[in-house]
Amino acid sequence: MFTAKSKLKTLTPDGKPRLHPNTIADIIGSAVEACALAKSDSLTTHNPPKIPFIAGVTAPEDRDPKGRYISFEELGLLIDACKRPHILDLLLLDIGCGGRIGAVADMTGAKVRLDLGVIDLLGEGFVETNRLKKTPIIPVTGPMERILSRLVAANRDGFLIHETGGPISAGARNFTQIIQRLVARAHSARTPDQVKRKVLEPTEQGNVNWYSIRRTFADWLDERVSDAAISAVMGHFEISSRTRRQLFEAGSPTTDLYKRRKLGPVLEVAAVLDGEWWPSIQPFTTVDLRRET
Repeated sequence: MFTAKSKLKTLTPDGKPRLHPNTIADIIGSAVEACALAKSDSLTTHNPPKIPFIAGVTAPEDRDPKGRYISFEELGLLIDACKRPHILDLLLLDIGCGGRIGAVADMTGAKVRLDLGVIDLLGEGFVETNRLKKTPIIPVTGPMERILSRLVAANRDGFLIHETGGPISAGARNFTQIIQRLVARAHSARTPDQVKRKVLEPTEQGNVNWYSIRRTFADWLDERVSDAAISAVMGHFEISSRTRRQLFEAGSPTTDLYKRRKLGPVLEVAAVLDGEWWPSIQPFTTVDLRRET
């Protein structure tokens, strides 16, 4: 029986690697987005082609989970287990961004719009890589504003999170190893009651990892905000390049009122994160998670 990984390594009769249907969908989506961008920039009068049906494509919510749910108590233990400042920044921003460790590690000051209270995780990368990623716009909530203000002041438009020797994104960092070390350190700090309740231990759902944060974040939001709001911040639909330019490019003639209306679903999520998400974690950590100090 083939596993999901073995299917990705299967070769075609002429010896070429087979592409997963999701990869094919991304390639076609990139081409369609490029055509849409060309029309919006008046480089062509033709409409972009329709995306064809691609058999075998799986939505994120239909794929097997990669980690178990995590409790607020466990999140608090992980936060207190951070001994190095840049790891604490990384974890808190990841908790606020819905468990996107790669996007957080690669975050640059150019993607942060504190004036609008959001982070454009697509940012300038779309133009550079010419790849379509369903990458969301994330609200700045809880302790994120003061963390990002400090990091942007130090690094401007460059990579924000640094360790000894340079940006964390530039090194060959094993983010799985980082979370495993945090879990191990948090284990040793558990109270006898937490040990008895098997806090932070593996379950039949799997281990605690970065994906645990994303899985918990999405399901928690599902009970509190509209489907449109969840889609906006989880990346289940793509925000067009034209809309992103209107929202984020310097000199855009669109008004702040227009921008905030467009960002309505994102700001809906911000309200519940500030009102419930961070306050629910706060009792379990000594780190101040308030939006303002």
